[in-house]
Amino acid sequence: MQKTGLSALRQDFSKNHPYAIEAAAGDCFFNASQSCFSPYCRLVSSHPQGYEKCVAHRRLALKTAVETGQKNIVLCHAGLITCVYPAMQGGQVKGAYFMGKVRIRSEFETGTDPMPAGSAPWVKRAVLERAWAHTPVVTPSEFREASRTFVELVKRHIPMESASLEAKYLADRQQSEIAEIIHREKNAPKTAAYSYPLERELLSKVGAGDREGSHRLLNQILGNILLAHAGNDALIKARVLELLIVLSRSGVEDAGNAQEIFGINQAHSALVVASATPTEVCLHAGRALDHFLNSVVRGRSEKKHDALRKALTYIAAHYEEKITLATVAREAGLSPSRLAHLFRERMDTSFGDQVSRVRIERARELLLSSAFTATEVAYQAGFSDQSYFTKVFKKVVGLPPKRFQLENRRLKDYYTSLPAPKSRKAG
Repeated sequence: MQKTGLSALRQDFSKNHPYAIEAAAGDCFFNASQSCFSPYCRLVSSHPQGYEKCVAHRRLALKTAVETGQKNIVLCHAGLITCVYPAMQGGQVKGAYFMGKVRIRSEFETGTDPMPAGSAPWVKRAVLERAWAHTPVVTPSEFREASRTFVELVKRHIPMESASLEAKYLADRQQSEIAEIIHREKNAPKTAAYSYPLERELLSKVGAGDREGSHRLLNQILGNILLAHAGNDALIKARVLELLIVLSRSGVEDAGNAQEIFGINQAHSALVVASATPTEVCLHAGRALDHFLNSVVRGRSEKKHDALRKALTYIAAHYEEKITLATVAREAGLSPSRLAHLFRERMDTSFGDQVSRVRIERARELLLSSAFTATEVAYQAGFSDQSYFTKVFKKVVGLPPKRFQLENRRLKDYYTSLPAPKSRKAG
C-alpha cells in the first residue's frame, strides 16, 4: 500500500465528503483505536466475538469486490454501510480500502433508523445507543456519490493498484468461461480441432466493434484449442499465434491503420511465445484482442471522418451540377448505402437534405448580394425546378425566395439611407 497515495486520497476526499477512509492488509485485521473508526465501531469490536464478526464480514466484502472487479458497497452486521475497494500489487490482492462505516436511511425518511438488536450485547444498551446516535447518517444517493468519488480518487492516487484489479478480474472471468467451455465440449460429439466458422464469426464481431461478443467467441476458440491440444503447449501457442495473425490482417482491412495493428500483433505474439502456461497464453490473447478492438474502432472512426470530409468537400464544389449519391460515394471511397448511413450517423440528416442545405445556403448568398431574380438564383444554386426550389427554400428559411430577397433589400436600403454618424473632434 502507498502511504503517500493514501494521505492524498484522504485529503482530496475530505474536501467534499466527511466519511473516514481506512487501509487494511489482505487479512483485513484492523485496529479500532484508529481515528477512522467511530465510537460505535470501537464498542462493537471491543469483544473478541464482535471483532471476529467484523473481520469475517470485511473479508467477505473484499472477496466479492475482487470477484466482480469493482467496488463493493455492503451493510455490515452492526448496521453500518461501507464501500470496499481492493488494493492490488503485482496482480495479487494485498489488502483493501474501506470508506464509510456510517448509518443509512431512506431518501424520504425524516426520523432516525433504529440500532440493530444484538449488535454488541457486551456493551450497556444506553452506552451503545449514545454511540449509535453520534454516527453520521447518509441517504443511499449520497453514499453512492461518495463511493463514486472514492473510487475515482483511489484510481487517481494509486493507479497501478486499480489497473491490477481490473486485469485480475478479466483474467479470472476468462479462465472461468474457458473452463466452462472445455467442460461442455468434452461431453459433446467430436468435432474438428479448430472451428473456422467460429473464427469468421469472431472477425465479424471485431469488425463491428462488438467487444463482449468478440471476447465470448475468442474464449470459445481458445477452449477448443486447449481441449484439442491438451499437454502440447507448443502447438497451443502456434494455434494462438495463427489466430493473432488472422485478427491483425482483418483489423487492417477494417480500419486501415496497418502499422499500429501489426505492432500490436508483434508485441502480443512475443508475450504468447514467452508464456509459461496455457493460462498465460489465453490471457495474452485476450489482451491482444482488446488492443485490436481499440485500434479497429479508432481507425474506423478516422476512416468515417475522412470519408465524410471528402463527401462534403465534393458537394460544396459541385452543388451546381446534378449530384447523385453514387457519384459522391465513389469520391468518398464508400458504397452508396454506407455513405447514406454515415450521413445519418454523423450528421443526423439524409444525403439529399445535406445537398439541399448547401444549395439553399448558396441561394441565400446570391439573393442577398446580387441582382439575380429568384428563378436565376434557383438554377445557379443547382436546382433544376423553380417550384421545388421555392418549396425547399421556404421550408429551410421560413420565407419564399422572392419575399426573402425583397425584405432584405428594404432593410439594406433603409440602413444605407441613414446619415453617417458625425465624427467627434479630438479635443
